[in-house]
Amino acid sequence: MDNAETLDDLKRRVALLEDREAIRDLIERYAEAADRGNDRALMIELFAIDGIWEASGFGRFLGRDAIVVGLAEIAATRLIWTMHYMISPRIQIADDRASARVSWRVWELATVPGKHPPDPEAVWGGGTYEANFARREDRWQIAHLRLKLELISSYREGWAARRLAEL
Repeated sequence: MDNAETLDDLKRRVALLEDREAIRDLIERYAEAADRGNDRALMIELFAIDGIWEASGFGRFLGRDAIVVGLAEIAATRLIWTMHYMISPRIQIADDRASARVSWRVWELATVPGKHPPDPEAVWGGGTYEANFARREDRWQIAHLRLKLELISSYREGWAARRLAEL
């Protein structure tokens, strides 16, 4: 291998590391936006214009504008407070570096409207995000995000006693 090939390989490897860090940063910005009531100004920067967001029990939103409106509605009507922990992202970047398949686990603490207003209820949830990311407008964006919730349970009762939702 000559110096030009070595330099090209090094440039390719550094570019992949930068892509992976940019995607991790995007995941963390998504968590931050979610924890700020699905903040529209933060959320809109994360999704592709033709993006898709979906989660069983919460809905499916097509297009960046619909995603932002739909997530804001979820936060306004079904959530009082959240704290998302995004765990162990697995990032597979395509050879052309134009797209990536990404998955990660989520652990979420939340306060939701209770069954006996005005008393709220503490819940915890967990699941898996599976996503397709795309490099558009010279930056990574979420093209399709799927949330598979595997647990939503009352903090008081724990997850073994009773699930709040069958998922």
